[in-house]
Amino acid sequence: MKIPTLEQLQAWTAQWDQAKRYLSYQKVFDQRLQPSQPASDTEEVNQVGQDELGQDPTGVELINDGVDQDEAQDQQAKKINNTQRAKVFKLIADKHILLLYEELGPAFEALGLEPPWSATNSASGMYRTDEHLVPLSIRMLDGLRQSELSGYEDFSEPGHEYGCTSPISHILMEKNEGPEDEITNSRYNKKLAKYVDELAERLTNF
Repeated sequence: MKIPTLEQLQAWTAQWDQAKRYLSYQKVFDQRLQPSQPASDTEEVNQVGQDELGQDPTGVELINDGVDQDEAQDQQAKKINNTQRAKVFKLIADKHILLLYEELGPAFEALGLEPPWSATNSASGMYRTDEHLVPLSIRMLDGLRQSELSGYEDFSEPGHEYGCTSPISHILMEKNEGPEDEITNSRYNKKLAKYVDELAERLTNF
């Protein structure tokens, strides 16, 4: 079982920090694309006050129409600019995340695991599919590294010579403590057969 080194995990973490930074930039520009807030009550009161003073609104409206048009064009230009920037930052973040998937995938496979973002696992609907799979995967690999350094003492069970019992021992214990009937025995026998076949396959492949 080959677990990534601390240096490799740190490099992946630094790359994820870069992706996360660009995702935060994208979020800023996405927020700028949200509709502006409506006019405040104070502005409405001021407008009513001017109308009540009997001002001729004709000339004012012409000027305001021009100003409003310029503001609308300026807002549209800013919207287009913000949309383009958001897309660029998302593209850069996605590139970092794709590279991380490509590097983390073999690390999972070296441990006999299938990455949660594989086509099969993604289609199953049982796993997350967002970018947060990256930090969760790095954290899991780092946890395995620390367990290896400690001799897997966090998995140990007291009273066992090799630190823990085998899955087969657990099944036999459950079978002995469970009710004696044909259905229960059949279920545990199937579990035992599965583990024995898996163990035999791994031993022959080894």
